[in-house]
Amino acid sequence: MPNRNQANSSSGEAFLSPWEVNARTCRVLLRMMTGLSLTLLGLLLGLVSSSVAVAAVNPGNTPTTGPGLIVGALPPVVPIVFAVVLLVGAAVFVSRRQRRESDRTGQAHGRKASAVAAVDKSTLTTGPHPLNDQELERLLDQHIQQCAAQADALAVIAIKPDGNEERYQPEVAQSLFGLARSRGARLVQSASRGLMVLAPGQLCDQAHRLAEDLHQSIVSMALPSGDSEIGVLTASVGLVVVEPSSRTAVSDILANLDRALGRAERRGGNRIEVLEQD
Repeated sequence: MPNRNQANSSSGEAFLSPWEVNARTCRVLLRMMTGLSLTLLGLLLGLVSSSVAVAAVNPGNTPTTGPGLIVGALPPVVPIVFAVVLLVGAAVFVSRRQRRESDRTGQAHGRKASAVAAVDKSTLTTGPHPLNDQELERLLDQHIQQCAAQADALAVIAIKPDGNEERYQPEVAQSLFGLARSRGARLVQSASRGLMVLAPGQLCDQAHRLAEDLHQSIVSMALPSGDSEIGVLTASVGLVVVEPSSRTAVSDILANLDRALGRAERRGGNRIEVLEQD
């Protein structure tokens, strides 16, 4: 015998939002008021018809008291106008109620969307939080242990603007932050090492494509640089790919990363150097 949750799921029931409940309530009220208006219209038309019939049968016997006098004294169009007024009033009431609820719902969604947009904008403009050497080593060690436990590769990318253009580092960090996150990587900013990208689970080919995209993104920013041969900011990129184990040391990865980055700088910059660590 199915339980209550299974029965609700099989019957297709779903929870209704407050806005849907209010909308359904307004529709029910409109139907009730429409039915009431039609009932009153029928009652008034019946009274008018009976009064006219009585007057036709007994011309000299006109009602002097009761509803017959009131209805008989009214023109036949009055009940119709009265019913139409009731219908229009009901429609106006329901439409205003639905518009008010829609405005409230729209304002609530607008506030929520504004809050989400503010968070996203804050995240994008702030970029990676600068880390000191101890925080960087701790973060890198966490990635090493996680990749070792899951038997995944770990790619570490160092990015340094060419020509000592460190003034562009905030703009570069902001530009690369979303790209790295979209690839499942993390952009970090070190006080002593500049920009780095930690990309767990990426083998050499994948990590090299990520490094190329990061490098091309910097060039595409077209930041003016007098020290560059092409007139815009370029960067030297060092890439280290390792399949970590419990014995992999943070210092070895950082040393190999410095070696790869230094090789890119010595060869003129604006290039990527890869070093695979055993």
